[in-house]
Amino acid sequence: MRQGLVGLVVAAVAATGVALPSVSSAVVVGGRRQTGIAVDHPASLGLASPRSAPAPAGPAHHRLATRYTGRIFAIGDSVMLGARRCLPPLGITADPLGNRQAYQGAAVLLGMRARLPRVVIVHLGTNAGIDDAGIDTIMKIIGPDRTVVWVTLQLRNDYTRYRYEDSSNLAIRQLLLRFPNARVADWNAYTEVHRGLVGGDGIHLTRPGCAAYAHLIDSVARAA
Repeated sequence: MRQGLVGLVVAAVAATGVALPSVSSAVVVGGRRQTGIAVDHPASLGLASPRSAPAPAGPAHHRLATRYTGRIFAIGDSVMLGARRCLPPLGITADPLGNRQAYQGAAVLLGMRARLPRVVIVHLGTNAGIDDAGIDTIMKIIGPDRTVVWVTLQLRNDYTRYRYEDSSNLAIRQLLLRFPNARVADWNAYTEVHRGLVGGDGIHLTRPGCAAYAHLIDSVARAA
């Protein structure tokens, strides 16, 4: 990943009790520099939304009344597949599939829309990337009454083959400007400062990566 893209990084999991070290990038919030690996809705940053979306429920992110303890559904590709043994103990039902592209994930979500729980995690884009249109489609399917956690992409530093990594992550981070029910778990930033979580291909999870990935997305999804 190119370090200049970790711009909208705000700590979101400090109150969850899970120790997740911060990354080096920072933003200014209320005159104070803050670092972290999870991105919440940036209303507190004074960033104006390009659309007339309502303000988020809380000053830092799309807040839940209390820490969420209910069911979570997660959809992803082969990266999430590597966490399949680590997610169920945390109460996350996952539907990962190797080589799944974003539009295929959208079709799955559409088919089960009425059965989705209050919190949904989306990790799509490893295969062929994702853009604003793809994000908008998925957000419309899931709906504004659910909290949606998007996970950034960590791909091999091969900007010829994976030229869509930066643009996909930028689209994911900037969706916070448009959707007050969104959160971002910045897996890309986290893996940049915690080596050994992805394998030799620079993409898929190692055994330690399985646990780290699961706890990161769970922490962001459940934070009040």
